[in-house]
Amino acid sequence: MESTLSVPPPKHVPIRERVSAGIAAFRFSRQERRALREHGFALQKLGESLGSRDDLAERLSESLHEVGERRSKCDAITSSLGRSLDDDRADYAEVPALVRPLVILRGLAHRGVLRARLYRARKELSVAWERLGGDALDDDSSLTVPAAELARAARAAALRACEDRDRVLAPYGGAALPPGMARGAREARHLTKSVAKEVRGALVPRLPAVAGMGVGWWVANTFTDSSFSATLHSLGLGSGPRYAVTTEQYQLMHFWMPIAAAATCSYLGSRLGALIRARYQPGSAAKK
Repeated sequence: MESTLSVPPPKHVPIRERVSAGIAAFRFSRQERRALREHGFALQKLGESLGSRDDLAERLSESLHEVGERRSKCDAITSSLGRSLDDDRADYAEVPALVRPLVILRGLAHRGVLRARLYRARKELSVAWERLGGDALDDDSSLTVPAAELARAARAAALRACEDRDRVLAPYGGAALPPGMARGAREARHLTKSVAKEVRGALVPRLPAVAGMGVGWWVANTFTDSSFSATLHSLGLGSGPRYAVTTEQYQLMHFWMPIAAAATCSYLGSRLGALIRARYQPGSAAKK
């Protein structure tokens, strides 16, 4: 909810007053968010209770149609879950013993996909219920079911919290921080996000980097430029690389082989990704 109270900020305000106002505004913002969550939950319950009523069909036909579609989708996926297990049981009894693990893996993967689809379909159904409840509440102010009363109370609480926050921040121009500090805080937030992104990329290497590090480790533990050490290790005296190469060969291997491994891994990954997209993207079958 947007602020409606705003006056030019005073030039000199003690920082303690601004901090107190900011803390109070933060508390009111939390109350507003809590009330909005309760409002959305109440609208979902209202839409769920109104979804089977026939007297709303003419006024809220579009919202009711959406709820019906979402509910039918959830029911269809739930039925598919039951059929998937029955199909696995039938196939498990008919195939040879060596193939039965594949039947189990196929069933687990299939039901995992179905559960993911069901989770998304239920979220869409909740959104449709909330939209239906909101439309019904706006269309008919005489609804007296408990969910409607809860939705009205939550909306009123959110409006009160928004007005209280605006009233607290009004003497400071709608923001507790001075304009310069507010701009600095925004820039610091953007800088923190950029630093976190770079740190995450440096600390969590991708698959080509892991392949390069693995090949580098293999080269360091397999080859050496010391013939004496390689001879001792090949005789079982100590542990370490057993193959001796020249210093130039060792340096070339230590430099180029990790790069080649990372490049090969990156190439194979990109080709595999392109193949998967070409095979499974919607409309790919029509292009063949």
